[in-house]
Amino acid sequence: MRIVARPACVLALGFALALAGCRAEAPTSETATRDATHQQPNYSETREIVSRLAEELMHRDAVAGVSLALVDDSAIVWATGWGLADVERKLPAGPRTVYAVGSLAKPVTAAAVLQAVGRGELELDASLAELLPALELADGAAAAIVLRDLLTHQSGLPSDWWVQALAERPPPWTSLGEELAGLELARPPRTASLYSNIGPSLAGLALARATGQRYEDLVSERLLRPAGMRTAYFVGGPEPQPVLLPTAEGPRGLAAIDHAGADRRGQARISPQFRLAPAGGLHASVLDLASFAGMLLAKGRVGGEQVLDAEQVAAMFRAQNSGLALDLDHRFGLSWLLGHPELDWIGRVAWHGGHTFYHRARLVLLPDHGLAVAVASNSITAGRVVETLAVETLLAAVQEKHGLEPPVASLLPDPLPDPVPGPLPDPTPTTPEQIDAFVRAHGGDYVTALGLSHIGLDS
Repeated sequence: MRIVARPACVLALGFALALAGCRAEAPTSETATRDATHQQPNYSETREIVSRLAEELMHRDAVAGVSLALVDDSAIVWATGWGLADVERKLPAGPRTVYAVGSLAKPVTAAAVLQAVGRGELELDASLAELLPALELADGAAAAIVLRDLLTHQSGLPSDWWVQALAERPPPWTSLGEELAGLELARPPRTASLYSNIGPSLAGLALARATGQRYEDLVSERLLRPAGMRTAYFVGGPEPQPVLLPTAEGPRGLAAIDHAGADRRGQARISPQFRLAPAGGLHASVLDLASFAGMLLAKGRVGGEQVLDAEQVAAMFRAQNSGLALDLDHRFGLSWLLGHPELDWIGRVAWHGGHTFYHRARLVLLPDHGLAVAVASNSITAGRVVETLAVETLLAAVQEKHGLEPPVASLLPDPLPDPVPGPLPDPTPTTPEQIDAFVRAHGGDYVTALGLSHIGLDS
């Protein structure tokens, strides 16, 4: 049986829903479209449950501020915040607070690349050697890597490039191609998924070269603003366009938005800038992220405009690594992680996280139900908080929208065995022969959350 570790407050959520007398049923096409004939819920129960949970989790993990936005059928139906976005300025966290959302830049980069594919400016199966002729990887590897590999973490490129990766004023990321001269791959392309910040960054360089525009300018013009991401921006790119009253006097652009500070257990910190913009340089509010999710849930449409082709949206949520045995059951779309152990029973799940030095963010979509949630925080201790709030918001929303509940068994971890009385015995020393036998039986390459890992003996 799969063990799902959940805090006591989350278990209480499951029991509260059960006591409410909600009927459990398996998700079907009928339940997935039930809202087409029923009025959209106001999500009052979701708001109450999640707000109470947020306060408890923030207190437990010493989190300064959190923002959250819930999307239903491409519309933002709830947006709020708790705590402080900036502990020094006593600025409250709210839905308009702008965070450094890190790797949530990757799905944005992928969407911009797919826009260019739709325009005939790029091809997903074009090699890096064609797209970036000046790029000289070791052993001619640029000829073996295609654009699609960069968006699915199958390029074999190392996970990171640490040359001033986090700095107050890092050098331009556009010099990455020259810096990678002679770089060796971590493994051959398309043999295993290896999460990489280098891949999306090279995709950003290819996008800029193919269109003749700076990456930051093009993504803002073609994607961020048309998708309704008015306060989203990249450092050095076009300034945000927050909604202001026509008669309002005062600052504009960057000066007009509420930036989240950096917090470590109640102490303000200076947050460094992530250098590789296409992989992790996005700044956005949960309203911006929710607007992006809403566009994808609407199959690429925003109002009357087709921002991204419906087929391209479908491709983003389609597993691209099904034939890779080393990936086991980890599925990757085009820059989206597919599936989630606590949400898979509902239907399709697409998600991505963002992690900078201090800020944390999560964007999760349930395409079959038209639901999505964006969560962000300014605290280094908020990793578990944003993940738990994202999951529990969607669980509550699915229950309120469709009457669906998770199987009761998934709410409860397996019981722990009774402790053995008395002191623990001293462990038996491991002999060199036992270590050698273990390595012979289990040594090799493994795909982990940190990328490809090797078990073996140092020579």
